[in-house]
Amino acid sequence: MKALLFIDSRSVKDYKLQIDKLKKDLKVHDVFLEEISMDSANGAERAQIYDVMNFPAVIILREDGGTQGVWQSEIPDYTQISEAVGYI
Repeated sequence: MKALLFIDSRSVKDYKLQIDKLKKDLKVHDVFLEEISMDSANGAERAQIYDVMNFPAVIILREDGGTQGVWQSEIPDYTQISEAVGYI
């Protein structure tokens, strides 16, 4: 399982505590978290692939690359992720 975190410069400031907690929780459960900056052209292209319109956004991907869970305009906590994907 892999997690994508789409963030922009405003999100980093406004959601710093939640982002730090998410990173810690996912690391404990061996879920790789990839941060994607919306302030770059590559980040905007990747956001378009996953239909991300609001930031911050978190997408959980299965091993096969399919989408398992999506949150936009918020940083989910570990409980929300666990409930959405079953268990991690």
